[in-house]
Amino acid sequence: MLHRSITSLQEYILIDSESIAVEHYKRNKDNTWLLQEWKERTAILTITTIGLSLPLEELYNGVNLPA
Repeated sequence: MLHRSITSLQEYILIDSESIAVEHYKRNKDNTWLLQEWKERTAILTITTIGLSLPLEELYNGVNLPA
């Protein structure tokens, strides 16, 4: 993936708009990527590069998800 070759990119997040699903990619010191996935409202997404912890419940607040 082209965006992974951007050396200044340290973390990126993919958020599903149709279900509770978040993928968080973080670059390791050896230049490999670590993937963490969350699929529960009670999970907490932590973005270390900006010092943010966000419960998925807040992230999806107001989003009408399909039943």
